Amino acid sequence: MTEFYKYYEYVEQVFPLFTVWLIIIGACVGSFLNVVIWRMPREESIVFAPSHCPKCNKNIPAWQNIPILSWLMLRGKCSNCKAPISARYIIIEAMTALLFLAVWMRAFKIYRLKIDPDVMINIGVWHPSMILLYCVLIAAILSLSMIDIDHRIVPDQITFSCALFAVVLAIAVPGSHEIVGAPEQLGNLYHKPLLLFSCMGITQFYPILESAWQVSLLDSLLGIFLGFGFFFVLSQVGKFFMGDKTFETEEETTITIDEKGYVSDYDDDYMLWEDTFIREKDELIIEGRIIEGKVSKVDPKALIMKEDGEIILTEDYLKFNDMEYKLEDVKSLSIKTKSWTIPLEPLGMGDATMLGMIGAFLGPGAVIFVLFISSLSGSLAGLVKLGFKKAKMHTGIPFVPFIAFATILYIFFNQFLLDLWAYYIQYINNSGQ
Repeated sequence: MTEFYKYYEYVEQVFPLFTVWLIIIGACVGSFLNVVIWRMPREESIVFAPSHCPKCNKNIPAWQNIPILSWLMLRGKCSNCKAPISARYIIIEAMTALLFLAVWMRAFKIYRLKIDPDVMINIGVWHPSMILLYCVLIAAILSLSMIDIDHRIVPDQITFSCALFAVVLAIAVPGSHEIVGAPEQLGNLYHKPLLLFSCMGITQFYPILESAWQVSLLDSLLGIFLGFGFFFVLSQVGKFFMGDKTFETEEETTITIDEKGYVSDYDDDYMLWEDTFIREKDELIIEGRIIEGKVSKVDPKALIMKEDGEIILTEDYLKFNDMEYKLEDVKSLSIKTKSWTIPLEPLGMGDATMLGMIGAFLGPGAVIFVLFISSLSGSLAGLVKLGFKKAKMHTGIPFVPFIAFATILYIFFNQFLLDLWAYYIQYINNSGQ
């Protein structure tokens, strides 16, 4: 019997206690995720600043900071100013706890089925490190999803640090990537189809089959390369073919610009600069006039335009009336216009870094599944939104929640995919006979 089975044998003796502890840990992690979701986009410390009410800024005592229970005891209101506390706090805490529990229960269900002599299953028992890996990944994608919904950003601090964690874990504990021992031969990588194909196609990879940690590291790195690289290429191809889009209205529209992006009252769709200017040559061109604005070290009156003219914004500068300012110095602008042209970006770079992070955790095979399911579900959601006339064809929707949804599906149902793969290989072998 595999060595790490002893872990399950030990834990099974105190299974209820461990289960309760995992639920508590999940709820506490969910509480921390609420802090990350609120503070990180606002560039506030997620470690040193004490918990406080965002309305009255009063510090929250420890007894009012108990995950799930405190929200229920306070009935969703601040004890000091009585401001409502969003139900999303308790939902995130409960969801994290339930997903952690689901990972835990899934691992033990596979173990119990595997050791049951009356049950024959073609499935490997999860290495204990996979429980940690999946829980960290779930925490990451939950926080990224909510931040994307609220702010349309994907913080690199989360994606990069989590990807690094996954790579380090792949080296330290190869079992986290389902590489329990050195494969030694290609046939032992049947459960990692894309990794298998990579090793088959590149003979230089053969020597690493003698090392479990090298195979695990390769799986993680290939996941990063495929996840980020494919998304990046797809983004550039889409950019090349889609180019830009011009909007024209009969009545004047107001475009409001701040330090991080812009929004028009035509569709109320806030766009970040990082998602607007992907390529160096991308420009936001507005035919109109500035009615008010604020730029560092510039008299606000000098910004006002009495007549319509061409206003150009790039990732580096703002230009109009033969004047040029650094975009980083632009604090706010209000522009009246009837015509403006935006660069189109089918996919944001934040989506690419997130998919690369998922590849670091789950390997290249998962990237294909996650990309397909997230694209399909995102497209369906977009069509539904269009059907209710709550969006226009150019209006984007937060894509990260769909990536997260597809990732969770993969974590819990990847064995079904492996079974399909096994049936396919068996069919090919039988056909060749």
